[in-house]
Amino acid sequence: MADRSPRVLVRPDIELATWTHGEGRPLIAPPHAPWFTIESTRRVAERMGMDRHPLHLRGQRTVRYDARGMGQSSGHMDAALDVQIEDLGAVIDATAAGPVALMAMRHAGPVAIAYTAANPQRVSQLILWCTYASGPDDFFDAKRFRAIQRLLDLDWDLFLSTAAYELVGWSSTQAPELVQILRDADLHPADIVRGWQQLARNDVTPLLAQIRVPTLVLERADGRSPGPNVARRLAGAIPGAQLALLPGSSPLPFAETPGLIQRTLSDTLDPPRPMALGPIARRTGIGARRPDAAYTPTPRESEVLQLVARGLSNHDIAAELSISAATVRNHLTALFGKLKVRNRTAAVARARDEGLLE
Repeated sequence: MADRSPRVLVRPDIELATWTHGEGRPLIAPPHAPWFTIESTRRVAERMGMDRHPLHLRGQRTVRYDARGMGQSSGHMDAALDVQIEDLGAVIDATAAGPVALMAMRHAGPVAIAYTAANPQRVSQLILWCTYASGPDDFFDAKRFRAIQRLLDLDWDLFLSTAAYELVGWSSTQAPELVQILRDADLHPADIVRGWQQLARNDVTPLLAQIRVPTLVLERADGRSPGPNVARRLAGAIPGAQLALLPGSSPLPFAETPGLIQRTLSDTLDPPRPMALGPIARRTGIGARRPDAAYTPTPRESEVLQLVARGLSNHDIAAELSISAATVRNHLTALFGKLKVRNRTAAVARARDEGLLE
């Protein structure tokens, strides 16, 4: 059980409620969505039979907090990127004088990335879980965003149900209980709409190349939003970052394989060292590799690769993507170089081995 900690003063009129668990090296976990509070997280974990949160790790002092204006934190709910960075910085400064490990889930990803890029001396390790760098490109595409807003306008209860099933999995029996927990959280549709709008504008893609701390990107192998392809691009854009795909589809760390997640985090954080994912790869049975900008396909190259795997010719790929056949050949040449192969068949085989194909 987490212990209530002293409130963190951000501004004279804004205090953040924090909870600490354990003793040891500090691990800071910002809220993965402004409206998901410590209390609602605790209740969800309890309903799923968790005796402890996956972030409660031996040898770590885990600090979590309610977002501004939510739960037991004061102020008005504000999901703007600069506001969330300010709050994260205040919690880190109140927690430790030296570097801290930082784990960001879902919508906290851009916040952690921006903070780490600006304050590398304050972050010892960065762990990104089921998250993204660009709201517009990786999560809130125009069609999805319009659908969310329409659902919020039409039926609040249906929106909560959809959100619950998306979080814990569409086959989960716990989704109805999560709906009730969300109802009890006293959320207001207007705050959710405003929060979505603010999150949808966040784009820290230009900052990824500035990250200079050991970084681990974690994603569910069957995740849908953001999903493995976004995780691969994210890891490929951060110098020296490592990527691991874990079984399941839920973005909640306690919804599926919580024990595996705890072991993965413990391997990474205890003791502090350059990240080595060999044990993770062996234990999960899936590929964990060190992607880099020279190896990871670009988004367009990934599209070409998927179509090659489907057996399309260069001419058909050009028609599908509305580009010229010459451009397709250029993308294939780049792919062959990155994958260190000489032909299409070998490229598809290598891509499958590396987990690059959907």
